[in-house]
Amino acid sequence: MGQILRGLLWSAAVSRGAETMRLSLRRARRRFVLVTVGVVLAIAGAGFLLAAGFTELADLLGAVRAGLVIGAILLVVGAGFILSAYRRAAVAPADRPPHDSSSLATTMIGVGREIGAAAARHPGSLVLAAFLAGLLLSGGRTRR
Repeated sequence: MGQILRGLLWSAAVSRGAETMRLSLRRARRRFVLVTVGVVLAIAGAGFLLAAGFTELADLLGAVRAGLVIGAILLVVGAGFILSAYRRAAVAPADRPPHDSSSLATTMIGVGREIGAAAARHPGSLVLAAFLAGLLLSGGRTRR
């Protein structure tokens, strides 16, 4: 009986974890697509702003000076981003305690408690449900 319960607990936790994983992957994929589209549009917008600024500066200062001004501004902004990235990496503490609560572990504990409570109330129906789940999940395959 204990082996059946362990197997049922594991399969329920994995299936529940797999569903949680599927939802997380779907959200991550959607977020990735939205962020990618946002970045592409932001880069295109920045390109148009740079072109407009260059055109306006070229009318005021000439094409060569406008190119120098725009290039210097981009160089300073890029260097600022690079320096801020290195500064943040150096400031981050190396002995930060790891994040100990795992959503999968929490899910598995919750599933185990639910199965334990169900097994205590109706042990026969739990074994029958496990048998039917195995029968349905096998898809008609037989061992050979």
